[in-house]
Amino acid sequence: MANTETSNHLSQIQIQSYWENGFLCPIPAISPQQCQDWRAQLETIEGDWLDNGLPRALNIYKRVNAHVVMPLAYEIAAHSAILDGVEGILGLDILLYSTEFLIKEPRTKHVVTMHQDLA
Repeated sequence: MANTETSNHLSQIQIQSYWENGFLCPIPAISPQQCQDWRAQLETIEGDWLDNGLPRALNIYKRVNAHVVMPLAYEIAAHSAILDGVEGILGLDILLYSTEFLIKEPRTKHVVTMHQDLA
């Protein structure tokens, strides 16, 4: 059943499109500069992690629920412009349950298929 609450940030057309199609895209939430800044921070964290001598990449160890131990993950997940889109669909009573980084490095042969998280 569709959420009957209205949002100040998503239009009724966007909300209706989500409920009809199961997705809403694009939703401009952050600037290209903010994206670059977050990416640079994540790459620094990844580099520092590998320098600790662990045999596998950061996303193997901190892929799920990263917001619990990585302030950057929480900052992204709790960013007000990102939450505006989520709240426009689910309403204001939401809880951050899980964050996940899906990282596919350039020129890798690793396959990251389309997926849907049903949890």
